[in-house]
Amino acid sequence: MNSIATREDYLAVVGQRSISNSEWKKKNWALAGRVGQALFADYVFIIERDHNAGVRFYQTALMNLETEKQFRVSFRVPLGREHLEEWQQIGRVAYAELFREAKNDMLATAMRKARFPAPGLPKQQGKPEPSQPKVREVDLGEALKQPPAPARARLAVYDFSASEPLKIAALVLSEALREELFRQGNFTLVNRENMVQILNEMGTQQMGLVDEKQAVQAGKGLAASQIVLGQVGSFGNTLVLQVKRIDVESQATLSLGSVKCALGKEDELLAGLPELARKVAGKQ
Repeated sequence: MNSIATREDYLAVVGQRSISNSEWKKKNWALAGRVGQALFADYVFIIERDHNAGVRFYQTALMNLETEKQFRVSFRVPLGREHLEEWQQIGRVAYAELFREAKNDMLATAMRKARFPAPGLPKQQGKPEPSQPKVREVDLGEALKQPPAPARARLAVYDFSASEPLKIAALVLSEALREELFRQGNFTLVNRENMVQILNEMGTQQMGLVDEKQAVQAGKGLAASQIVLGQVGSFGNTLVLQVKRIDVESQATLSLGSVKCALGKEDELLAGLPELARKVAGKQ
């Protein structure tokens, strides 16, 4: 979950043979699952494109290789030149919508890998029977619509810091908070892709950016007027997320917030993120 298999990794598993689309899709993407398992992956990300009667269909899916559970989001994209330059943006929207569908499952997987089982619950015996995935259709026009924001502050949300067992869970939570802050429409968020690129150029890794002075300096390099730092930790049987928003120019703390849940109840943590986002935005 915290890394992507490279093309070299893929070729090491399948070799140079060409695999047709029908082979990949056979038996509900069983071959994709086997290749993913050979690559020691937790999930397989699938993109399908088709067109019919003047409409291009763009569907993304995420398959959990342990449980075989699938999450699917579908777009209808009208054919035409006006969309030729929008595919990169469409890809970002597709990722965001799919993450919205799968974030609870991703966090649960991260916690299992961190070896934090639900207290008092028996270990799951065997693999559950996979259910038929529901496909959620997204209105592309609405998803691409940008709300007017002439005076929104430019905000950089860093990946939350955490000890080694919780690092992947911290990545899921930081992305989930970015999503909530974006949906509120109070800030212009720095894209995570841009953050990674710029911070790499600065010789800084955002994961573990807990030193405020370093984070503020990196925020200036990102042209952000405000930054958000967060930390995920476990205390006994409790998982806690603490965040704060800092003004880059004055280095003053603008807002604070936290949310917690019992280990094994991570869905409650995600359910509390909209309220946490409002606190971070200074709405309460």
